[in-house]
Amino acid sequence: TESSKTITPKSIKNLWGTFSQLLRQAHREGLLANLPQPALPKATDEDPQWFTPEQMRVLAAAAPLYAVFAETGARQGEVFALQVGDIDLKAKTLSISKDVYNGKVDTLKSRAARRVLAISDQLVAILAPKCQVLSQKNFLFSTANGTMLWPSKEIQRLHRAAVDRGIAAAGFHAFRRGNATILGSDLAAPEKIAAYRLGHSS
Repeated sequence: TESSKTITPKSIKNLWGTFSQLLRQAHREGLLANLPQPALPKATDEDPQWFTPEQMRVLAAAAPLYAVFAETGARQGEVFALQVGDIDLKAKTLSISKDVYNGKVDTLKSRAARRVLAISDQLVAILAPKCQVLSQKNFLFSTANGTMLWPSKEIQRLHRAAVDRGIAAAGFHAFRRGNATILGSDLAAPEKIAAYRLGHSS
């Protein structure tokens, strides 16, 4: 299908799982005569697992949202839950204390997941314009209406942004795995520091 050019097989399978539930309900109510059985693309060993440093650099230049993912390696829900008040431009820090799950913001239960990360001058410069015009409780990244981002839509946008730049489509976790690879292999960061930045207990 046309979608398979910009969306990973796993994402297509997830989208079909949601859509097929609606089709089955329509079939039960007699609104649909036959249930379609599409041939879904199969995942292969070539499906991307992480973004390389260069790929993250390219994507970070495309959108502030991607810049935060690329530099922090934070989880998807943690980034979507960020508020302007979580960014300290003077101290150059980003505080992670919440996440988004099933459309709701909640505090992180794990002590290890709650952390304050140092951020670069480059990321400070990228985030400053947003932080200077929004209130402290506004989402750092939001829809046009100011509501929280919807994961499925943002993943599709990320896929398109990657493919448009010659990068294989992958989800937000590819930033996290890429970050972990840089910390462990490229920078040889001490385990405690790597674990802290990624929000792991060990």
